[in-house]
Amino acid sequence: MPAKIIYISQSGYQIVTLILPHDFIVLNGDPPEYKESLNYTDDGKAGTAIKVLLRFAISLFFSTSIYFQLYSQKYEGKIVRIIDGDTYIFLTETGSFIVRMLGIDAPERDQPFSRESSEFLSKYLDKDAVTRVNGTDRDERRMGTLFVNGRNINLLLIREGYAWHYKRYSSDKDYALAEEYAQKNKLHIWSMPNPIAPWTWRQRRQSYVVK
Repeated sequence: MPAKIIYISQSGYQIVTLILPHDFIVLNGDPPEYKESLNYTDDGKAGTAIKVLLRFAISLFFSTSIYFQLYSQKYEGKIVRIIDGDTYIFLTETGSFIVRMLGIDAPERDQPFSRESSEFLSKYLDKDAVTRVNGTDRDERRMGTLFVNGRNINLLLIREGYAWHYKRYSSDKDYALAEEYAQKNKLHIWSMPNPIAPWTWRQRRQSYVVK
């Protein structure tokens, strides 16, 4: 029987069907993290070997773009509103929804380069586009990747220095390389001596409010 791999994170969950002998669950992490196997009862060397092999297979599967390509929903439409540098409203034939761009984090509204990041994304307003959605976040926003004329705009935002690679929720190697390129060339957010990542900025702001 095909097994289910259940991947759960703050950005939502996906149930993936693979030809495996048992069900597996990955909790509160990003690919390729593997934390716990369910219903695994094999003993001895053979069982241990199978368990190691399955761990490797799951790790490899989640660490590649294959997962995101095969297990995402494709929506064709247009961006009708930019909320900020990594969030937009997408309109399709059946309605509209808010998209939080997957794997990236753009400057907060009170951070340097927030306006520039939003302006860059606004270049794709009202253009034919595709959004590939992989679940939802805790605010019920769709977690997605934007494509215009076949170009990955999430990746482009990182490469042009308008957003950080959100490594806590993405292990994409292309995104990591894009960020290295932007850093090396001191593009936009990386032109500052000590740029503060948005997640750190939010934490500091919350700490200030609590005080």
